[in-house]
Amino acid sequence: MNRAVALLCGVMAAGAPAAAAAQGSPVPVALGGGLSAPLAGTRAAMGDGWTVSVGATIPVTDSLGVNVGYLYSRFASEEIGAQFFLPSQSAPGATLPATVSGKAQAHVGSIDLVYERPVRAGRSVIYVLAGPSVFHRRVTLTGNGQGETKFCEPQWLQCAAEAVPFDQAMGVRNATDLGFNAGAGVTFDVGLKARLFVEARFFWVRGREFQTASGPERASAQFLPITAGLRF
Repeated sequence: MNRAVALLCGVMAAGAPAAAAAQGSPVPVALGGGLSAPLAGTRAAMGDGWTVSVGATIPVTDSLGVNVGYLYSRFASEEIGAQFFLPSQSAPGATLPATVSGKAQAHVGSIDLVYERPVRAGRSVIYVLAGPSVFHRRVTLTGNGQGETKFCEPQWLQCAAEAVPFDQAMGVRNATDLGFNAGAGVTFDVGLKARLFVEARFFWVRGREFQTASGPERASAQFLPITAGLRF
């Protein structure tokens, strides 16, 4: 595991109990799941997916808190066209069209400031949150072809400047980067010990830079998970 992810996980694990003890209040834990939609340029390389999340909000005041959480999103695969080079004595430089597929997933750890406001005589609570995040992206590239290929898709963490053997162009790509998130949600009192919540959050990650045919391009990504679940 990347050091940045390990450090954030350590802070989340150690910080929540300590802060809760200092406040003398229980720490609400939320478990949820739902849909995750890629946005803007990310949508061209990733299909809609699903997500699961877990988090704990540490009370600071009656209306402010600190949320530490983890979110996992998995996206449907997408396809792009690529050219496979078939060098031979009879047809040097000949090419054949082929298709390459990419399937992406993301592990995200976040530390957010949360502002809450009760409504409907305290039966519901609306909240907003925002803060920094650490993203670990993993993309699996598959396809059928032979010879060499050259294709570029920064969202898949792959951009070959020169033609490379097919088996080297396929495989798994990983990257860990920093970003931020912001969102809003509402919790409902449903007559149980747990409260129902619905939440939407925007995530943005700053990826590394690739040199493409049209110039430098960053593998930055955006996606919007919409989740529902229970807060205990």
